[in-house]
Amino acid sequence: MSLSLTPSSHTNNSTFFAKENNVAMLNPLSSDLDVLRQTLLFSGLEAIAYNQNRKRSDVKFYEFGKSYHQTIKQETGEKFYTEKNHLAIFLVGKKENESWNSTTEAISFFSLKAAVNMVLNHVGIDKIKEHFISNEIISTGLSYEVKQKSIVEFGIVSKSIAKKMDIKSEVFYADFDWDAIVKLAGSNSITFSELPKFPEVRRDLALLLSNEITYSQVQELAYQTEKKLLKDVNLFDVYEGEKLEAGKKSYAISFLLQDENSTLNEKQIQKIMEKLMTNYKEKLGAVIR
Repeated sequence: MSLSLTPSSHTNNSTFFAKENNVAMLNPLSSDLDVLRQTLLFSGLEAIAYNQNRKRSDVKFYEFGKSYHQTIKQETGEKFYTEKNHLAIFLVGKKENESWNSTTEAISFFSLKAAVNMVLNHVGIDKIKEHFISNEIISTGLSYEVKQKSIVEFGIVSKSIAKKMDIKSEVFYADFDWDAIVKLAGSNSITFSELPKFPEVRRDLALLLSNEITYSQVQELAYQTEKKLLKDVNLFDVYEGEKLEAGKKSYAISFLLQDENSTLNEKQIQKIMEKLMTNYKEKLGAVIR
């Protein structure tokens, strides 16, 4: 997801990631890309700040990547270099998508803990010992240990680091020692599907419907209309009031469209939306508002 190159300034005044442990580039392209990263934390925070600056305040993502470390043998001055594999998880903002019948609950520490536990359950690791941690990176969190070795540390990123990265909201972060986890992992058989490479598109409709029409009918008709590219249907607002005629209600519905093989163009999107509107009018008696 992100570059292994990072600015050395991230380790300025840090006791957790010592500057002398940076693996420096001999001919850096710029001061922003002059060392190899010691952690996936800062590149993840940069991605969060990038999204939030573009009005995407709810961010959930993970990254598999390497960290790089230099150690110097004091007796001889000899340098040693090591690479470590990590899985990092970042959660920020609201827990669920907007919905008409529930409040938008914020992500909490327990949301992160559930994600961490799910990863470990999938790879068959149990018999874990929990230890409370509070340090320069994670202000409040836990360390999971197996056989006296920490396999993951997770919690709330310290406010000072978040502020340094121009992030005002709480960031929930987990750092897995993936090399240790691979050694400990059981023989569970895991199936997965590749993540789509092409972006999804959202379109909204406001439908005026009879009170007798249920949301399940609206949802079912949507999937019948577009079976290939329609990935999700969500009811995010319902209105019934004096401004509507008796026996009527208004549904605000979002549709997520995505082609797993190419980027959708406006002509394709418009064609699908027109089919949806036509079917809602003809089969459910809807009025498009």
